[in-house]
Amino acid sequence: MASDAETSIQQLKDRIASFAREREWEQFHSPKNLSMALAVEAAELMELFEWKTEEETVGIRGDRKTLRRVREEVADVAVYLLNLCNRLNIDLAIAIIEKLAQNARKYPVEVAKGKSTKYTDLGALGRVPVGTTVSRYGSTYPSQQLELKFGGSEERGPDVTVRASVIGAGSDPGTEAEDPREVPLAQSSAR
Repeated sequence: MASDAETSIQQLKDRIASFAREREWEQFHSPKNLSMALAVEAAELMELFEWKTEEETVGIRGDRKTLRRVREEVADVAVYLLNLCNRLNIDLAIAIIEKLAQNARKYPVEVAKGKSTKYTDLGALGRVPVGTTVSRYGSTYPSQQLELKFGGSEERGPDVTVRASVIGAGSDPGTEAEDPREVPLAQSSAR
């Protein structure tokens, strides 16, 4: 039996596509239907944890019957998710890497570590010194250097200043935006 360490996302996507194609189910697999089926399966997964304490949910690892049901629902969620990726030509690995980079910008370790506060409310937690490198991602993609400064007031609300630049691609540092709360990485200057 294949494991996570031995099976690529693409292999799973191919196997799911073949499964649907052999049964002529592709006609039913519109993005709308797949997203709805994904939500239903996610709700079935949540139902297995409903009304349980935190300790009981962790204890499921030792309950073979419940753990088997959780595994089945996790698989259903993954199958519909990968099927949706197939239908929309989404490269899941790239989407995840990009989302992790986005989340790293929203939740810099220096401010968010050990806290469950939403990124829009992190301004109340203090400041990250300008020049602090918050995250760097590399290998296949150029690494990104980000500087975040958190501040604001009760009257104005949270204020976040973001400066971004792409490192290793012959780029110049990005400039601060006029509205610092809306600075997509695409606004950084890259040549």
